[in-house]
Amino acid sequence: MATAGDDEEIQAPHAVPDIAIPPRRLDSLTGLRFLAALGVLLIHSVKNPSLQTPLTVIPGLQSVASVGYLGVTFFFVLSGFVLTWSARRDGHAKSFYQKRFARVAPLSLATWLAFFLAIIVVGTHLSATTSILTLFLLQSWVPHSTVYFGLNGVTWSLSCEAFYYLLHPWILRRMPRSQRGSLIVAGSALGASLIVTIIFMNTTAIFANSQDLWVFPIFGLGAFVAGMGLAEAMKCGLRSPIPLSLALVLAALSYGLLAVLANSGTAIFSTGLPRTLASVIFMPFVGLLILAAATADLGEQRGFLSRRAMVRLGEWSFALYMTHELLLRAAIQVGGFTPRSGFIINVAVELTFVLTAIAVAGLVYRFYEEPLERWLRPANDRIRLAAT
Repeated sequence: MATAGDDEEIQAPHAVPDIAIPPRRLDSLTGLRFLAALGVLLIHSVKNPSLQTPLTVIPGLQSVASVGYLGVTFFFVLSGFVLTWSARRDGHAKSFYQKRFARVAPLSLATWLAFFLAIIVVGTHLSATTSILTLFLLQSWVPHSTVYFGLNGVTWSLSCEAFYYLLHPWILRRMPRSQRGSLIVAGSALGASLIVTIIFMNTTAIFANSQDLWVFPIFGLGAFVAGMGLAEAMKCGLRSPIPLSLALVLAALSYGLLAVLANSGTAIFSTGLPRTLASVIFMPFVGLLILAAATADLGEQRGFLSRRAMVRLGEWSFALYMTHELLLRAAIQVGGFTPRSGFIINVAVELTFVLTAIAVAGLVYRFYEEPLERWLRPANDRIRLAAT
């Protein structure tokens, strides 16, 4: 997943041309990360596209969660935004790559090993090629679900992010240094994603379905670059024209509309709403939401997203994203949990799973993810983090 977490990066940039920005973290963005990770968790537990049966059957929640994959779209835009927001154009690429490795590698390796051992114990077949590609985060370059969902299915997004991290320093140095130019870059990235979607919607020459294209790293690059453009525009003085509350409502309405389209067959989408098209439609609302949240934080406007509890949950979101599928598989395949009859029972099971997954994520963050990240970061960065 984008990484669900670039938490320490969501703070004022080191050097900003022409404007002064308060030296504070953008906590509302951290809070939003939890909501996006929760959406991904829900689609896996109540829709479960990668397992034969879901954990629970809750009709209303199933409809809402059917487009929970849009949480990944949010993460791609957010990742481009926060990495650009905190970056210096004259910064060293080596330091950037080391920090990204420290952020992603510990959990990526741990969950890969956990899934690998679990598959050996259960006796499920897994090809050596898929294992190696997933270990080195290259699985999304193979447009086949048995490969990119082969081990810990959610790590396909990390495969995309690894590619975006590689390109980020190069793209950043070529970004326009003006508000208008940066917005043109963001709009062009959105337009390019739409063009790619239209081109491949009616062909199976390369991608068998929209999901294969959606997972392919080149498609998500548009969302990442759009986030970069928004961050550069904000550095040059851009602020949200609407309050955060309205941006949240608009994002929720667009999400709801896409959920309705995904659950109602039409002459246009008789085989279901393509994930690529849904992501492109949702992208502008994600950008507006991120812009509004960052503007609110820079203006010292405290809301529920920037409260301590939400920020803490946001910090746990990467661990939640990376570990929940392992817990889900354990509950279904090992624990034998299957959808129970009765609405109340299903709600209770779902709520228990969500709370358990959040608790596990908190423990993983506190005792594994955070300590290892600090240790792996550049020495001068470790000193700065220790002081926060």
